[in-house]
Amino acid sequence: MLCLARKSNRKVFRLIFRSIKCLRVLESDGIVMRTEFSSTPPRVEYSLTDSAKALVPILHGFYAWVEDHVARRRNAHNGACRP
Repeated sequence: MLCLARKSNRKVFRLIFRSIKCLRVLESDGIVMRTEFSSTPPRVEYSLTDSAKALVPILHGFYAWVEDHVARRRNAHNGACRP
């Protein structure tokens, strides 16, 4: 049981480490802004930069296109593989 808990903790640690690494890359690319607060315990917040906020309408449009495209593909193939 202890071995399973250790493995699980390692997975959680790796996930957190990767997330922090991704946030740092996004920060260096100007996508997110990091704000540190001098409090106990220490606190950090990430927010979208103005540049990233400009992408939001584009991403909404892309998401709408994907949903429509997938729905049309499903309808076109509906029953195509049935005997």
